[in-house]
Amino acid sequence: MSELYPVCRVISSGVGLSIQDSGRPGWRRFGLPASGAMDAYSMVWANRLVGNSDWSPVLEFAFQGVKLEFLADSWIACCGARTEGDLDPWSGRFVEQGEILSFRRCVGGVFTYLAISGGWASDLWFGSCSANPRARIGGLIKVEDILYSQRKPNVGLFPGVSKRVVLKESKRDYCNDVMIRIFRGPQYEFFNREQVGEFVSKEWRVSSRSDRTGYRLEGGTLYTDKTISSEPTLPGSVQVTPSGQPIVTLNDGPTVGGYPKIAFVHPGDLSWLVQTSPNQNMRFQWVD
Repeated sequence: MSELYPVCRVISSGVGLSIQDSGRPGWRRFGLPASGAMDAYSMVWANRLVGNSDWSPVLEFAFQGVKLEFLADSWIACCGARTEGDLDPWSGRFVEQGEILSFRRCVGGVFTYLAISGGWASDLWFGSCSANPRARIGGLIKVEDILYSQRKPNVGLFPGVSKRVVLKESKRDYCNDVMIRIFRGPQYEFFNREQVGEFVSKEWRVSSRSDRTGYRLEGGTLYTDKTISSEPTLPGSVQVTPSGQPIVTLNDGPTVGGYPKIAFVHPGDLSWLVQTSPNQNMRFQWVD
């Protein structure tokens, strides 16, 4: 690895602070999930605000509580959840050496992405720096860790500019209830017409017992007495457990599963789903 530049000290790590990028596709056949940023849309925009390539590594954390001290002048940006702190969401600005940045309160959404000019540095595992502690790949960032950038921060990146923002039409507000598009899953026919109708007529909430492996949905049950052998499972698969609880498989989730899959989440809506907090409602809509 080329020379790295220390740019940040972690004062408080909040919830699940880690480095993520676009993930490691192509390894699922070996039982290794792709991982990567839960909300790829927000990651891309954070990188664009500081002049990085779309898939440069970013910091990802859930909800609130992160506090960082910057050790060098840098351009940074954050996108994703609406947090109250020292950096407005969907914006980027210049930070000076010694400045402390806090994300004190999350008022909408779940995941926040922090990009730095030059990209955060991390070791690579199977072609990606995305951490997946459950798979013993990388780990969460801890208090007092020193974070590095891949290149020396370009302090003159945007001369005469005090702040950069994402255009209004491209910003996302993750505070509101959402409608998620879904396709029929391979075991769609296991469920009767009434259950299929209930799935899209009910309001669902994300259980607090959810994480990067999958979101458990609360709000109803979908029973079937039919079973399947284990088969490949992709992020966005909506599996139904024997208890009737739907679970949406996500980035760090298993690559195979033995529960019937009633639906797949539309790829364009998966980033909306993962930003739905336990106090928000979501509904589903079948698409052909």
